[in-house]
Amino acid sequence: MVVIRRLLQVAPRAVVVLVAVAMVLGAFGLVGCGEREDWSPIDGPWDPDHPEARAILEPPDVTDPIDDEMADAGERWYRTRGCLACHRVD
Repeated sequence: MVVIRRLLQVAPRAVVVLVAVAMVLGAFGLVGCGEREDWSPIDGPWDPDHPEARAILEPPDVTDPIDDEMADAGERWYRTRGCLACHRVD
């Protein structure tokens, strides 16, 4: 506390800038560490028996309508991971 008071006496503007930078970096850190709610086959160990993985791996019936929720999930995966969301590089 004494150090902060001394810094405020010597260079008050520098302390304000330092605190502002620390707050911005802290906010970015919190946003970057948030948990994702979507599961993808790439997340964690691959489990083909996971219920969502089965739904993804199962080929759709030709007469089935387009599943908008699955299409949105695929679009999010592609935006996040590109081609590697679906295609493996061996």
